[in-house]
Order: sequence, then C-alpha cells, then structure tokens
Amino acid sequence: MPSQKFSLRFNESFILRSESINKYVATTGTGFQSEFYFVDDISLAERFTALAVRTWINPPYMPTADNENIEDFATYVQNGTNLHLLNTQLNFINKVPGIIRLTSHGPGTRKKGMWKDGDIFQIHVKKAYEG
Repeated sequence: MPSQKFSLRFNESFILRSESINKYVATTGTGFQSEFYFVDDISLAERFTALAVRTWINPPYMPTADNENIEDFATYVQNGTNLHLLNTQLNFINKVPGIIRLTSHGPGTRKKGMWKDGDIFQIHVKKAYEG
C-alpha cells in the first residue's frame, strides 16, 4: 500500500492555487480561444476534475469515487498517479508540442488524446519543510 495519498478522489473536483503569489488558476475565453490566468477571487477559479488514465494493461478498470467506496484506497489520487484534468468547459488540460504554456483548447466534448499524451499529468505531494 503506497504511503502517500491525497484527500482528492477520482471524479472529484479541486482548485489550483499558486502558493508563491497566492492566486488561483482561472480560465478566460471558451473552446479553442480559452487561456489560463491568475485571479485573487476564489469564486472565479477554475474547477478541475481528476480522472484516471485508462491503461492497455487493464482497460475496463476505471477507479471512480462514490459514496459506496469511500474506504477503497484505489479511488484516491495517489502520489505520482497519471490522471487527466478536465475543466468546467469539458476540455482536458493539454501540453501541446511547440506551445510553451498549458492549454485547455477543445470543442467541449471531453475529447481525450487531441495531442497524443499531452493530456496526461501527475500530481506530486511535497511535504512542508521537505526542501
């Protein structure tokens, strides 16, 4: 059993905040014209949903959190787990080759793999005073 897990579970939403500047990540624009920026107001912040990445090893396995499986460790995002980040416009966050910044461009249809594996990310825990 891995030693680190988040309080975040698959299929739940969360907000990203920059600790160094104390601002939240938000989205301006829609569809293919959307961009990320920072805001002070949490009500304007983007809500991201953490979705598990399906693998070729076990394609039907899709850990989704619900009220029936709260004790199931597999439904929690663990340190270094591959996941997709879906925004409220139903576009996945992508790192497109040749573009320096992250994008949330898309048709709003939950389309995965628009830029191959550019929509697969990991969240890593860094404990306070760890360095």
